[in-house]
Amino acid sequence: MVGCLRDDSRLEFHTNGPYNFAIKNGARGSGLKSVNDHSGTFFEKIVEISDALREKLKLTLFVANQAQTTFGPDKQLLELGKLKIASAYISNLKPGLLFASADQVAVESFALALLKYLRSSLPKLPKLLEQIILLYKNNTIKVDKIPIREHPYIKHSIKLGLGKMVSEIEYFNVPVNIERILGEILD
Repeated sequence: MVGCLRDDSRLEFHTNGPYNFAIKNGARGSGLKSVNDHSGTFFEKIVEISDALREKLKLTLFVANQAQTTFGPDKQLLELGKLKIASAYISNLKPGLLFASADQVAVESFALALLKYLRSSLPKLPKLLEQIILLYKNNTIKVDKIPIREHPYIKHSIKLGLGKMVSEIEYFNVPVNIERILGEILD
């Protein structure tokens, strides 16, 4: 939903996010300002975008045949002309997955489980590079360590009544080992 925001609102949105330094750098010379409010509410702000659009949302759909499993949202941490510094690691999903629900929290919790699964099998070099560059940013560590039910995004979504955790999953043509792994992560 962040992509729906105007540039000035997106900049304000990222003021206390884990990658604010990159956002500020990208906005340099534009006249847009970003001041960290130190509230630590980055994930809650993401949820509140969905809350503002609640009546317009009918279905949340994810199509995943690749996943960017380090950095983000850009494919590299820094781009200086043709020079790209710290490229993100892209995981290829075979088979690709499609998941959808009218319950946004259910789909988001499933997507988070998939991301956790993919990040758990990152090669050592991309994981080390991310840790060094991000200096162990707290939000990145949260994705890997915190149970999905305790993730700030999921907790705030449930608190606002945007949906519930996944309670039942219908799988179609998904390998049994992937069903099992995602089920374990969600529990």
